[in-house]
Amino acid sequence: YYFQETAAAGYQVPDTRYGFTVSPENGVSDPSVDLGTIENAPTELTFDKHELYAESCSDASLGACPADATRALAGAVFTVCTEAVWLADGADAVATSDAAGKVTFKRLPGDAAYWVRETAAPAGRVLDTTVYEAVFAPDGTLERFERAGEPGRAVARVVNDVVRADIRIKKVAETDESKVLPNSVYGLF
Repeated sequence: YYFQETAAAGYQVPDTRYGFTVSPENGVSDPSVDLGTIENAPTELTFDKHELYAESCSDASLGACPADATRALAGAVFTVCTEAVWLADGADAVATSDAAGKVTFKRLPGDAAYWVRETAAPAGRVLDTTVYEAVFAPDGTLERFERAGEPGRAVARVVNDVVRADIRIKKVAETDESKVLPNSVYGLF
């Protein structure tokens, strides 16, 4: 015979089978198997949180960062929910990006789908309203993490934009503000 763990809420289930034998001696004593300590890895959903930080008009040819340059973003708060109910309480329902931009949810029950969304952005950043779907296999391993409704497009990094504003400059004559002076060139540094 063998026994095998088949479920462990919030942990990955190993596919290891542990064998044992039932024999006539079991009539005299109970069968006993000592396997030592069996450890399960927690289920885990981890992704990177980054932010755009360069101006959209950045010109790399002038030594500026490309407009799509990103860096790790700390302090973004994410909430995970099941299909029907937001998990409002419990340490595994909310995660905040760390200094390296990592967001990690641990010990979510496996064999389930979860919806993840950013619920608070750090000051000066635009809240990402995208809803993401995370699906765990029956053994507790992550099968996929993608934008909800966009199957097959795996996500490893979630990116926020900074709050942006338009700057408009109109150069006029010093003595006559109604006279616009064309062809002025400005740089943003």
